[in-house]
Amino acid sequence: SSGINAEYGAWQILRFYKVYTMDLAVVLLRLFSATVCPALDSGLGTLLCNDTINPVFCVFSCPAQQYFREDGALKNNQTVTCDIGTAQWSHVSAHNPLGSFPVCSELVDPESYTLRTSQVYTGSNTCPENAALSTALTTTLTDKTDTAYNCLDTAVCSIPAPNVSCSVNGTSIIISFLVQLTAGDLSSSSLLLSFRDQLGKNILVLSVGSARRRRGEEWTRHHSGGARRTRAAVSLSSSGELKSEVVVDCGPHLEL
Repeated sequence: SSGINAEYGAWQILRFYKVYTMDLAVVLLRLFSATVCPALDSGLGTLLCNDTINPVFCVFSCPAQQYFREDGALKNNQTVTCDIGTAQWSHVSAHNPLGSFPVCSELVDPESYTLRTSQVYTGSNTCPENAALSTALTTTLTDKTDTAYNCLDTAVCSIPAPNVSCSVNGTSIIISFLVQLTAGDLSSSSLLLSFRDQLGKNILVLSVGSARRRRGEEWTRHHSGGARRTRAAVSLSSSGELKSEVVVDCGPHLEL
């Protein structure tokens, strides 16, 4: 028993000595060093520091429900250190010479999402009018039973005619169009991502009833007198890889 007590007493003395000498080292360094860690400005955030150790460390925190973006990730705090011997804060650099902390912002839902798509279509080497393409795309996708396209039924998303374009690609054409999501649940882009994934999985067949006339093409007569003529419907099938991206619109003066 006496041996155990003696061992415990020795451990306590050693622990006190280590803590004391560490604190003493910091005190002596502060006394005899001409350098002092510069004061930090936390802006609208809060700063919690421990200056009893070397290096000194501080934790900057954003106000509740506010964040900043760092390396593509949302964060609400940042830890920085300062060596007493050099008085240099770890976050000071050529790009941040004053050691400023990030600007914190509240998270808000975007105003809209836009899915940009581009894909090769076979069946014609002539581009239909953009308005006819917009109608064919909307009609075809609305008639689909795939739930990924349901936003078109409820008018939550749309395919505006001015944002549909076509270009000739040898014996085929490339159709590019935008799907805009401006209503409903705007907390995420999951709805448009499902739309994109479904669009890339299946072959999309469009029946387009109007196109620019080319010399030598066949035309159908809708009146016996032949005074009025329109081009026969063209069947277009998607082919190849779907190229796409989702763009987020956070509204004026807001940064994604």
